[in-house]
Parts: sequence; C-alpha cells; structure tokens
Amino acid sequence: MAFPIPPQLEGLLLVCLAKNPEERPQSAAALVRLLDAIDIERWTQAQAEAWWAAAEATGKDKPAAKLPHAPTGESVTRAAAIFETGRG
Repeated sequence: MAFPIPPQLEGLLLVCLAKNPEERPQSAAALVRLLDAIDIERWTQAQAEAWWAAAEATGKDKPAAKLPHAPTGESVTRAAAIFETGRG
C-alpha cells in the first residue's frame, strides 16, 4: 500500500533535514506545532494497524512505497516555502 505524501508534509520533512541546524525546528514542541498546522487527514489506529498488517503480509518491514524526492539542488528555503504554502 502506497500513500501519497502531501506537499506540506514533504516540505516539513525537508526542513527537518536541513543541513543548517538553525533552519530546523528548534524543539519537539516546535515540530508538533508545525505538524499540527498541516491540514491533512489524520490516521486512525485502525488505519495504522491495516498498514502494518499489509507490511506483515508482504514479509517486509514495511509496505513498499514510492516516495517523492526533492529535486537535486533544492534548497531548504524552497522546502520551507513548500511547507508554508503547500505548493511546489
């Protein structure tokens, strides 16, 4: 089962991976606030259990998913803009 990654969540992930630590969320509380600001459907416990059941059925650690990658050379500033606007 593959699930698309919303652009805002992908942008936040890229911000968390910023080379410069000052560009990353400065605390777990800051990260929670940023996650809460993303307007996406939250997974229920049943959805999470179904995802893991599918993983176990395939005999792998987790279901295979084609995850989008940031274009080569994309800056953290661009990632932050994606996060804030939800647009690439």
